[in-house]
Amino acid sequence: MVAAEPPSPVTPPDDVDLSGLVAVVTGAGSGIGRASAARLARRGAAVVCADIDPETGQATAEALRLAGASAVAVETDVRVAESAAVLAARALERFGRIDIVVNGAGIYPFSLALDTSVELWDDVQATNVRGTFVVAQACARPMIEAGRGGAMVNIASRQAFQPTVGLGHYAASKGAIVALTKTLALEWAPHGIRVNAVAPGATVTEGTKRVARRLVEEAGPEAADGFAKAADRIPLGRAAQPEEMAAIIVFLASPSSSFMTGSTVLADGGTTLS
Repeated sequence: MVAAEPPSPVTPPDDVDLSGLVAVVTGAGSGIGRASAARLARRGAAVVCADIDPETGQATAEALRLAGASAVAVETDVRVAESAAVLAARALERFGRIDIVVNGAGIYPFSLALDTSVELWDDVQATNVRGTFVVAQACARPMIEAGRGGAMVNIASRQAFQPTVGLGHYAASKGAIVALTKTLALEWAPHGIRVNAVAPGATVTEGTKRVARRLVEEAGPEAADGFAKAADRIPLGRAAQPEEMAAIIVFLASPSSSFMTGSTVLADGGTTLS
């Protein structure tokens, strides 16, 4: 019996109205961050597009403006608390409020544990964990002061639950995001700020393509063959598209998930079941 081809991904429909709300999205220049910024804008939110690369962040903001949305780009290094504070200040200066925060900035360089330098380890933790924390903190302060509540969505990973070879530093950082999400949800619930996370599985982005190339270069043909067959081990038979993760992120950021906080939504096509 010949196995059926997996169905092509279908972009989930937009069905929430975020008009009048302001969203801050880090990592907005590419991948899941860019897809999330676009989806939030389509639902009516004004979007602050934060990225360490000013060109890609500006490109996202410009694309949103051309589509009729309100958007601004802010060059942001999430590893630096002062940069996160500037990001929050710029959002308030331009739009007067912050309602939604999507912590999408992250890095995942391939490196086997014995080859991972302390410097690389620290950079991954600084970007993925500290970056999520300082942006959340900088944005929560004016949100709490405004008294309107809001929603934050952090990007964890399937790696937090089922790590793979060569990404130990990344898996550790994303496990920390799961725990941090729960803590922030507890502390900020009295202020009406919900904090949730999404844990994507394999998703086709520029970053994952770079990791794949590095794996092939460093680990040889067997690794290349294994990586090529990785989608076969996903029960749904394919990797995700960034827009599919963005749909979950917007759900968690919207009133549709009004009784959810401290949760991590695992969206891995069933990988952890296999």
